[in-house]
Amino acid sequence: MQSYREGQSELAKGKLEPGISKLKQAVEQDPQNVEFRRAYFTEREQAINGLLQQAEVGMESGSFDAARAAYQQVLRLDAANARALGGANRVDVAQRQWSAIDAAVALARNGDTDNAITKVRQVISENPNHSRANQLLKQLMRQQADRTGKELGIYPKLKAAYRTPVSLSFSNAPLLQVFDSLKVASGLNYVFDKEVRQDLRVTLSVNNKPVEDILRLLLATNQLERRILDEDTLLIYPNTPAKAAEYREMVVRTFYLSNGEASKVAGLLRTIAKVKDVVVDEKLNLIVVRDSAEVIRLAEKLIAAQDMAEPEVMLELEVLEVSVNRLLEMGISWPSSVSASVSGAAGVAGQLTLNELRNRTSDMVKLQTNDPLIAAQLRSQKGSANLLANPRVRVRNKQPAKILIGERVPVFTTTATANVGTSESVNYLDVGLKLEIEPTVSLDDEVSMKLALEVSNILETITRASGTQAYRLGTRNTSTTLRVRDGETNILAGLIQRDERRSNTGIPGLNEAPLISKLFGAAQDSDSRTEIVLLVTPRIVRNIELPGVGLQEFLSGTDASTGAAPIQLGTPGARQNPVPTGMPPGFAPGTVPPPVPMLQPPGGIPQSGAFPTTTPLPPSALPPGVQPIPPTGIQPPASPVFTAPPLVPTSPR
Repeated sequence: MQSYREGQSELAKGKLEPGISKLKQAVEQDPQNVEFRRAYFTEREQAINGLLQQAEVGMESGSFDAARAAYQQVLRLDAANARALGGANRVDVAQRQWSAIDAAVALARNGDTDNAITKVRQVISENPNHSRANQLLKQLMRQQADRTGKELGIYPKLKAAYRTPVSLSFSNAPLLQVFDSLKVASGLNYVFDKEVRQDLRVTLSVNNKPVEDILRLLLATNQLERRILDEDTLLIYPNTPAKAAEYREMVVRTFYLSNGEASKVAGLLRTIAKVKDVVVDEKLNLIVVRDSAEVIRLAEKLIAAQDMAEPEVMLELEVLEVSVNRLLEMGISWPSSVSASVSGAAGVAGQLTLNELRNRTSDMVKLQTNDPLIAAQLRSQKGSANLLANPRVRVRNKQPAKILIGERVPVFTTTATANVGTSESVNYLDVGLKLEIEPTVSLDDEVSMKLALEVSNILETITRASGTQAYRLGTRNTSTTLRVRDGETNILAGLIQRDERRSNTGIPGLNEAPLISKLFGAAQDSDSRTEIVLLVTPRIVRNIELPGVGLQEFLSGTDASTGAAPIQLGTPGARQNPVPTGMPPGFAPGTVPPPVPMLQPPGGIPQSGAFPTTTPLPPSALPPGVQPIPPTGIQPPASPVFTAPPLVPTSPR
């Protein structure tokens, strides 16, 4: 007993481990004491749950030392706790994931959004419910979509020279010559499929546009497609179904859904993203998709916009039933009937012998009336009853909530079957107050509710000859649809039932006389009134968190190539590109680079101002048949973006 008291004292001071240790000691000293055992296990369970919650919060907030300490404290209280035994490993994993997210944030600050998204996706693949990773992924996806609408490419990625802005001008030039010029400008290598037509010719004139946009335009207008082999090599092949099936890499991605239904999301992917292969696992609520990398990225955005928590609302209800009864009885109750009968020696009313009839006496006549003959009634009764219910129920969006305050009355039913006999079954009637509400949460923090209220009571119990019982019920019900703002209280009242009854019994004529009516009769007045008042207050617990603009509207490719990057010529200054490799020492973004060389066809150069003028290249760096041009006095354009050598084609090969 002493250990038990000391344990309770330590717990009251907030000392968990000493207090629980004392309670454990009390249980060991008296194992049969139910009170000691209940206190020990209850306090230990509450302490363990609190410490485990502290550990979870610590891992979510990055306090990993505090999380480890909480798990160790749990093990001191319960050495066999499964969650605490694996806690150290979970903390290490959470710390590694936290470091990966920090690295992703650093990459995003340096403009490398693609690699930042890759790191965040790795964390989410290990822990789909990681709140920080999911929030960061949404921000990065929004930044990437807002940048220029540029889609993610497939891996491996091309180096920074792929985004170098150049100026080109060709007139009916062979396609391969254009690729040669792009190679000189960006340093990219090209491998052509044997079925690429050699007679394709190109007319092109662009000024200060990124190589990636020019290349995408060339491929689209000549029915070609590309595959990235490494950071500076592309494979060019005809854009035909056969070649696409041969060269286009397929990606398998598993999407774990937190809120959406896998079957519905799979239908969305088949309809919008035209996904080729989709497998749904209803048990794990996941979707496995197999398609090209571009389609997978499109599916990611669609799922990010759909897999969102449904709105929830807390309904605060107050139901009040007020009943008032009044009864007044006053007067004298006279007998309602008087009967007379004649009986003889046999004692049977109405039976006389002839001799008894000749010698009749007054004893043969009997009068019968009520007992007592006269009764004075003086009674006044008043009563009131209040039925108050204050339930609170949390409901998901567009899901019904049902509330019953009352009782379920059994009703027995007898069923007769030929050649079998009879059987009884029981059904139940809900009697009392029934309320059904189906809320719909709007984006403007208003709640629409379909409301049905029914109040019923048993008026009479009917017993049949077979012994079964039936009930006559009285009911009042209403149904409506209303829309209120978050936190606004709506009152539904006016369901009133009023019953007034008046009766007067007594001697006819005299019981209605103005002054003597109470002497020759009895009057009864009764009045009952019942009113139902319902107060409904919706409070939105969670509303839809709209995704960013980049997930609400984004480019999805063409009908022939779902999810492909857009065919457009972007503005170099709008892109946040890393510094290309091979830049002069001391170069930094935002500064003007030194002049770059320019190539000149034998027929002369364009008019002044058509291209930036630079110093000539050495002859060894020029393509065959291209001659260096003398420098001119035109200054390079004042652009903060590195401009690759603008090229002018030579005569067609």
